[in-house]
Amino acid sequence: MRRTDSSILHLVAPACAVLNIAIGSVLYITRAPIYLDNTGTILLALLLGRAGLKPFLYCAFVGAVSYLLGGAIYKPVLPWFSGTAIAVAACAVFILVPLYNRYARFGRTALAAVVLGSGVLTGLVAALVSLPVAVFIFGGVTGSGSTLLVAAMQAMGAKLLEASFWSSVLIEPVDKTLQIIVSLTLLNATPAVLRDRLARG
Repeated sequence: MRRTDSSILHLVAPACAVLNIAIGSVLYITRAPIYLDNTGTILLALLLGRAGLKPFLYCAFVGAVSYLLGGAIYKPVLPWFSGTAIAVAACAVFILVPLYNRYARFGRTALAAVVLGSGVLTGLVAALVSLPVAVFIFGGVTGSGSTLLVAAMQAMGAKLLEASFWSSVLIEPVDKTLQIIVSLTLLNATPAVLRDRLARG
């Protein structure tokens, strides 16, 4: 990567981390049952436009830093879920980006399949990574809107592990699909010159 392109990346990556924190904090404050706090990470993966160790390391760093700073700013439990942020970065770089590069040019139906497939798979991965932390460290109470769903399922007789599992399986794929949609919208709004410079490295 040329020095000028690297400098641009070193500006865009923090901006993506700020995007994660800004969106995540708003939805946390409103207790919405979705998170959208990896949108910047997914956007960065799409901007870099390729799979590989270096794009993954950048995206994983942005995701992890977002969660660490988010824990200090608005959601104290968030740093414990840094592994989830890294897992989402891996899915974005190694699943979403290759599928998007290969199939998006075939039209809206193909793009919709890429978005839905990547969103559901990323959501399931995020659910599995988050579940042990949510259950065994926080007892299913993380302060998010999803906590209400866990409580509702427990009120209907479900055990904590079962309630947390189904809450994650129901919410995470929807959340990650929405994040991909928002990220693609932002990608399309990004100037072509910037996209080309980032993808060139």
